[in-house]
Amino acid sequence: MQNYQLNQTAPQALPAFNNTQFQITTSGGTTAYPPTGTIDVPAGAFFWLPWNMPVPAPAAPLLLVAYGTASPLTYVPTGDADGSMLLLFGAVAGVAVELGFNLTATGAALASCGAGATCRSAAGLMIVDVAQPGFAAVATFSAPTGATVTVAVLDADHATAMWTAELGGQPRAFITSGAPSDGLLFDPAAPNAFRLRSEAAGSTAAVSIFPPPVGGLQYGGVVLPSSADGLLTTYTLQVPAPAAVANWTLVAPAGPARVVPMGPAGAASGPNEDGGFSDWAAAAAYDVLLQPTAGSSPPAFPPFDLRLRINYTGDAGRVYLPSPDHRAPGANLTMFELWADNFYNGRPWEMPLMELGADPFNTPLRLLLLPLRRDAPIFLQQWPAFGPTNTTLELVGVEVVQTFDAELTVGSAQG
Repeated sequence: MQNYQLNQTAPQALPAFNNTQFQITTSGGTTAYPPTGTIDVPAGAFFWLPWNMPVPAPAAPLLLVAYGTASPLTYVPTGDADGSMLLLFGAVAGVAVELGFNLTATGAALASCGAGATCRSAAGLMIVDVAQPGFAAVATFSAPTGATVTVAVLDADHATAMWTAELGGQPRAFITSGAPSDGLLFDPAAPNAFRLRSEAAGSTAAVSIFPPPVGGLQYGGVVLPSSADGLLTTYTLQVPAPAAVANWTLVAPAGPARVVPMGPAGAASGPNEDGGFSDWAAAAAYDVLLQPTAGSSPPAFPPFDLRLRINYTGDAGRVYLPSPDHRAPGANLTMFELWADNFYNGRPWEMPLMELGADPFNTPLRLLLLPLRRDAPIFLQQWPAFGPTNTTLELVGVEVVQTFDAELTVGSAQG
């Protein structure tokens, strides 16, 4: 079973708890966790910890994880006929990694201890202390069946970028390491392929796989470069440079910030547009023009997914399109249609450019932003800085975010 710990409570993170030890009470009594001493729990941490966890299944386990201060992620067969497997844990940022294994329960034995780990016997358990999480093995255990269980502990960042899926007819573990938002898409109807989506424009996207597919990975019929990275094999793909930019200019400064009233439902009300008066008349106005980068052709939507990202601080925003008769560059921007709106929440505001049609470039947009008062009755996880007038409005930037979508396929030989 697992022990789940959440050091958060809505709407804010709890403070750190140092020198902490949990107690697990069952019908058989109370057990201290971890049994070897205390741990430090960082502010805002969340994790799940193993407790007497059989691997891979209770009916015929090869290994029993008595406890651990890292979160169990998955186990992946190596593909060998003897049933050997890789057991993956994820480190919790700020928590020292210690894993305890009950070898007596399954008859397993320690076969080797990794270079970045220390293995010791204590309290009837084999305890593995991990100094440096990563892709390398921290310990390998041999089971009476002849199978081996190799244990690795990923660092906290890679643990949240791990995927499991079948590829080439075999379960595998995948880890992305390009941009933080990079992701993978798997389709059961295409068992020998998957899609890598990356925002690492002009840089390198990478995916690490265990076990690696025989024949490697290909993109567009070309074999991707690969290298051994601990237990995994890492494949790299050059992501095209940014193909579009957003240029913006201030047309009119903002007027006084509106007083945000409470509505009849007990929540803050949006900008008023009743009775011929509009709060948006006090908004700062900007012209935004999307253009292909110099020397490049407008990017096609496959294999690109393009989004307009606006970073601002303020009350609310709107983006308008010129009416169909006023979309030529340099046209008189007096007739607009509302495209998208947003209430400021501290996160970037994004809109898919596919909504603008096959060619979203050289179409002038009008952006309106309202200033925010310090006394606005809204909730923000983190409030922005306010000036001497107790209001804030800043357009930090406007950019075209480019996600590259590449279908990667395994080589001709599978395994």
